[in-house]
Amino acid sequence: MRGFSNWLAFLIWALVFVFPVQAEVSYSQVKESLEGRHWDPPKSYATLGEEEIPHLFSIIQDDYLPNYYRFRALRVLKHYPTPEVSTFLESLLQPTAPPLLLRHGLEAYASTFSADQPKAVRDLAWQFHDHPDPELRLTVARAIRTISPDEFDLLIQQEPKDWVRQAALQ
Repeated sequence: MRGFSNWLAFLIWALVFVFPVQAEVSYSQVKESLEGRHWDPPKSYATLGEEEIPHLFSIIQDDYLPNYYRFRALRVLKHYPTPEVSTFLESLLQPTAPPLLLRHGLEAYASTFSADQPKAVRDLAWQFHDHPDPELRLTVARAIRTISPDEFDLLIQQEPKDWVRQAALQ
């Protein structure tokens, strides 16, 4: 019997210390990584990895969560330039979405995909070039500025608000 208990102890030790099992990232872990008064996105995303992407999608789509969770989740998505993230952001950025969500989503999309998919970013941003929300129009102008300077100039000329033109040019 003593030999069996020694063997069992060794097996348990080997499973715990030699072959540790990576636990899956949970929704609550991802949500907790977005909390905090002095939140720092690089620290948050670096610790969880790509396993957090589906949970970030869930957080962003949850209308009952405070906006700071949703917008922080969008900022974390910037660190994952995957086709899955691109598709999600494209589906999120619909004309019927609230302007604040559109603004944060477009910022995330443009900063993540401008280098690799400039035409897709330009096409998506251009949908909102005449949106009634001036802050969203500013986000559109900033997204288009480096991709298409000619269209940026056109946007600036057509912009009715002086402060939007000034901010876009900075």
